[in-house]
Order: sequence, then C-alpha cells, then structure tokens
Amino acid sequence: MAIRQDRNLNEGRPVHNETVGTAEFHAETDKGKTGEAKEKAYEKGREVKDQAAHVAQEKLEEQKSQGTEEIEQTAEALRGSADQFREHGQQTIAQYTEWAAGQVEGVAGYFRNRDVNDIAQDVRSMARENPGIILGSAFAVGFLAARFLKASSPDYSSSSYTRTSYPHRPAAGSPYPSQPY
Repeated sequence: MAIRQDRNLNEGRPVHNETVGTAEFHAETDKGKTGEAKEKAYEKGREVKDQAAHVAQEKLEEQKSQGTEEIEQTAEALRGSADQFREHGQQTIAQYTEWAAGQVEGVAGYFRNRDVNDIAQDVRSMARENPGIILGSAFAVGFLAARFLKASSPDYSSSSYTRTSYPHRPAAGSPYPSQPY
C-alpha cells in the first residue's frame, strides 16, 4: 500500500487520503493485539512464577519440619546422655549435657514457631549486623562436612587395600618392565 500525502494549498499542512487512514487503523489494531499478547504472556509468566514460589515454599516448610524433628531428637538424646552421666556419678558432665539439651530444644522451638520467610529475614539481619558470625559458621559447616565425608570414605591407606599384582615376566616384545611397580 502506498501512502500518499497531498499538500493543502490553503493551510500548508499534509492531508492524509483514505489509504493513509486505513494503514493507521491497521497499525493501531496491530499495536492493540501485540499489547494484549504481551499482557497475556506477562500474566502467564507471573502465574508460573507464583506457582513455583508456592511449591518451593512448601518444600522448604517440609524440610524445616524434618530438620526441627531431628533437632528435637538430638535434644532427647542429650537428655538421655545426661541421665546416664548422673547414673555413673558424673554430675558435672550431666549438668553441661542437660544445659546443651536445653539450648538444642530452644533452637528446635525457634524453628518450630517461625515460618521459612521469617527465618530467612532473621539470617539476613544477622548477616548485616555480624558478617563474621556468618563467615565463621560457613567455615565450621564446611569443615564438619569435610570431616564427615572423610570419615565415611573408604580407607585406602589400610593394609586391606593392595595394588594389583602384575606378572614378573612381560609378554615377548612388551615395552613394560619385567618387575612390578
């Protein structure tokens, strides 16, 4: 479609003919359709994001609940240990173990009574106020994880681990030495 402009001699400004008006109408209609498509895509994206956030929130809450239960079991185990220390006449160790059990129960209560967003906000606040604590905690967790992994890996330095024996005589024409490594 050719767009043609004529000059109105009386006023000196362009006058659009019918072809120009039709093109402008179609351009405006296309803009409207494009805008609607963008809006629908944006809404769909927001729905997917919200749904993913909801699923993630549920998973985090589930993990928090499981972690809280494990912390509570640890407190119970510490209390049991404290009772055994008392039975064996080790009152001082029993007191410290009982104190540790109380502290662990306090941590479990904190996690039980807060949702994941509150915990994340508390961690962010603590990181801003005391970055050294966060770095030290990260180091300690990494160190403990490394020790755990090292302890759970097979021990290759023990006598039960031996190198594969090779025959003392290589095949005729072999480039390998006649003695094992």
